[in-house]
This record gives sequence, structure tokens and C-alpha cells, in this order.
Amino acid sequence: MQTTPTTAPPVHRLPDPATPDPRAWATAFAYAVAETLTGHRPPGVLATFVSPPVREVLHRRPVPGQRRPTTRARPPQPHRVHVQWVAYDAVEANTVLLGQGTARAIAFRMQIRRGRWTCTALEIG
Repeated sequence: MQTTPTTAPPVHRLPDPATPDPRAWATAFAYAVAETLTGHRPPGVLATFVSPPVREVLHRRPVPGQRRPTTRARPPQPHRVHVQWVAYDAVEANTVLLGQGTARAIAFRMQIRRGRWTCTALEIG
């Protein structure tokens, strides 16, 4: 007996050729989150690129110590951003932010809204 899949596999191409590459956007977003978490960038700068629930996560996320950077040290850097299509208009990405003796995992979902990527879910480890 042959079975048929209950859901179609996601399409691995951009819905609109004008939509930015999700891998490049996810990498840039991961850098911005790292800068926000360490106080190198105010959370409000990302407001137009994230959904309201993600905006709340970035605003309330406590950073050990102070919110402001105490040195001019570089913020943590994303290491190998992984991107996986999960729907025709959505991808999920994850990476590890490597800093001076620290490592933090982040995972996020991006969806196409009004022709550009918007982060609709964010988890910080």
C-alpha cells in the first residue's frame, strides 16, 4: 500500500526575486541581535525588522551586568548561521554567538512580510 505525504515539502526558492537572500539577512540579523544583547546597539533600532513579540523579547532580555558596554570590545560574533526553509515564505535560523569566553545560542524564524524578511520569533539561550 502506498502512502501519500500529508503536507507538501517547502519550496526552496524565494517567493519573489526581489526578496533578499534569507541566509544573508539571517546573518546580518544575528550580528544585530548580538550587538543589542551586549548594549552596543539599542533594541529600538531593530523595531522595523521584528514583530511586536520579538521587540518585547529584545527589550526585556536582561544582560548580565550592565546594559551598556563597559569596554570597546567587539560584541559576540555569529558562528555558522544555519537557515532552513520551513514554508514557502518562512525560514528558521540558528547560530551560536561567540564572544570573549562566552557562547550563547539564538534561534529565530523569519517570514516575508511586505516583500522583506521580518523576524517573527526569537529564542535566546
